[in-house]
Amino acid sequence: MRPEDDALMKILEEEGCHVYPAFSAALVGYSNGAKLVGVYDYALCVHILMEDTMTYEQAVEWMEYNVVSSVGDQYPIFVSFC
Repeated sequence: MRPEDDALMKILEEEGCHVYPAFSAALVGYSNGAKLVGVYDYALCVHILMEDTMTYEQAVEWMEYNVVSSVGDQYPIFVSFC
């Protein structure tokens, strides 16, 4: 984990935001506005899961079912870059 990743995770945790330590390398920032939430790179999260022997299809299915579908006031958002 890079030092800036650690600092960002700490800020989010202090604000009561839900974080995914396993995806710390995919944490790209936080939101601005009414509520603070972590922002993760979706494709990088999938890549991290694939490093743990999942296929691409399995990783996407796992992300959609177990992560992206989680809801709550301070759950992170996942972005895709074009």
